[in-house]
Amino acid sequence: MIALTEWKFEPAALTISAGESVDFVLQNTGTQAHVFMVYPAPTTPYKSANDWWTYVLERTYFQGMGEILIHRKYDFVVSGTRVAEVAVEPGKTVTLTFTPVKKGRFEIGCHLPTGGTSHYTAGMKGALTVK
Repeated sequence: MIALTEWKFEPAALTISAGESVDFVLQNTGTQAHVFMVYPAPTTPYKSANDWWTYVLERTYFQGMGEILIHRKYDFVVSGTRVAEVAVEPGKTVTLTFTPVKKGRFEIGCHLPTGGTSHYTAGMKGALTVK
């Protein structure tokens, strides 16, 4: 399970194996909505939320790897071959099921805006290593 709360992912570092199916159970234990995004870390962090969203949409980890499922207990949410973010409302749990194919180290982030900044700049970031 990966807990999403103000302002962190717990655990903040994840390691998985390429070629093996993975279920990331995302549980929002916070009071605000959060998103789970995975992408190659940029060389220089962006300042504006729009720049972050453009960057992540173009480079999301969840593309070109076959079917990706997002589901809740007893409830199908979405299926596709490209997902830029997984939104999780407060008190809800969502499962992200996929088979990783790209190896390396990637960044995890929540780039929702909050009070003139973002969840990311408040500390909501982490790392995914795919071996």
